[in-house]
Amino acid sequence: MPRTATHISSSNDQHSGGFSLLECMLALSIAGLLAVMSSSHILASLRHHQLKGVLHQSYFLMQTARFEAINQNRNVTVQVNQGNDWCVALNDNGPCDCTVVGACRVDQIEHRISASEFPNVNLPEITMGDDNAVIFDGTRGIAMGNAGSSVFSNGDSEAKLIVSNLGRVRICMQRGSMGAYQRC
Repeated sequence: MPRTATHISSSNDQHSGGFSLLECMLALSIAGLLAVMSSSHILASLRHHQLKGVLHQSYFLMQTARFEAINQNRNVTVQVNQGNDWCVALNDNGPCDCTVVGACRVDQIEHRISASEFPNVNLPEITMGDDNAVIFDGTRGIAMGNAGSSVFSNGDSEAKLIVSNLGRVRICMQRGSMGAYQRC
């Protein structure tokens, strides 16, 4: 009788068309772990950028108030309200309620930022003139007697927006770091 070769199959010779349940569970676990790790970084980055946005917009609101005061030759008020519904707005008719949309205007144009635009930023501290307002004088654009500061925080970092009696505006960091801003 002729001898024939017998072929014994091994697991290496078999090709499977899909993944096993164990492989799928492992891949999903790794993907879930990566998502959790990156989400905290994404949230921290979002808070950082929102605080930076508030600082820049508040700074330019102050500069706009000073410019408009000199340009119109009349006092311009920067109203700042604290709390969960914080806001910063300009008005050319004295103090106003910046929590009400449209209540504060300069030359019939609303200049306002609020907590609704920056939900991850709060305003824990205000030390400004009467009624939490900075008033820029229409003659020279100074804030004599109405100067002060506002502190904005995102939980990780805290920055102070300062207006001097001469009307100069600057930003410094009380806690954390943010680009080129110096420590207070």
